[in-house]
Amino acid sequence: MLDFYYKYCKARFTVKAKELSQELKTILSFESTPVLTTSELVINEEYRKILGEELFSELNNLYYTIEKTQRENQFISRYLDKNKTQPDSDFLFADFFCGAGGLSTGIIQAGFSPVFVNDHNVSALETYYFNHNLPADHFFAGDIEKLSLGINDYRYLFKNIKLVVGGPPCQGFSMANRQPLKDDPRNTLYRFFLDMISEIQPDWFVMENVRGMRNKEKEIEHDIRKITHVEYEFVPFVLNAKDFAVPQNRERYFLIGNRIGVSSLEIEMKLNSFRNSTEKYLLKDALFGLPEIETNPHINSSHLDSEVHG
Repeated sequence: MLDFYYKYCKARFTVKAKELSQELKTILSFESTPVLTTSELVINEEYRKILGEELFSELNNLYYTIEKTQRENQFISRYLDKNKTQPDSDFLFADFFCGAGGLSTGIIQAGFSPVFVNDHNVSALETYYFNHNLPADHFFAGDIEKLSLGINDYRYLFKNIKLVVGGPPCQGFSMANRQPLKDDPRNTLYRFFLDMISEIQPDWFVMENVRGMRNKEKEIEHDIRKITHVEYEFVPFVLNAKDFAVPQNRERYFLIGNRIGVSSLEIEMKLNSFRNSTEKYLLKDALFGLPEIETNPHINSSHLDSEVHG
């Protein structure tokens, strides 16, 4: 995690390093793992001047301890930056507006590997970095417009990407909005997402958003063809999480595009086959077996609450 903090939280690097040290000590203590001491240099020597000798030595010992015990505890090994590796896959994808990696999780389960991720929220990217083996230089923490302006620094990562995914926030997808999407000043993120598809020219893309996006799908398809100069085959869906073994009644719109000749009918048949074979769950199923929570009988009475709780 130190490499990530140094690259993306530089102004708060010492604060984040102190929090990390406390976090690691708490985990090791909980698991009754003693902290080992070493004169061996485990973390980057460059951090010594910034952190000071005491904190640097403390973190160096903690990282040394994790390295020596990671076989017994794969969870704590996620903190080790040296365990992050270059993606080695024929199925690479880029995730824009990735958040903490919710959409990426499904893409990874389908057999793809992330090679580039972008979000403006550093805290969300911190979670993504922790949960995946992607090195810190495969991230861009910032607005997609800034990424577009500095795209030359990242083109080397885009060479073999097969899939681009993202859900650009877009107020202009409102059903009441009659203005062209690309001309609406609220839709700059949408426009830059299309620019990324054009830059990468993937075989596939998945665009996810609110259900109201469906009312603009013909315009979106036109924009994509115009900006990318690629004749993508488009497959639009409105999917509900409850149809995919999730105890949540939540609809989202998905636009799938491919340039390799896979028909929309083939995609629809496979998706419907999976949807129809999936068990349905309610929230009570997810909560089954959990102990009941006792409620305060005076919670709605300010008079009694003042008497009981002082």
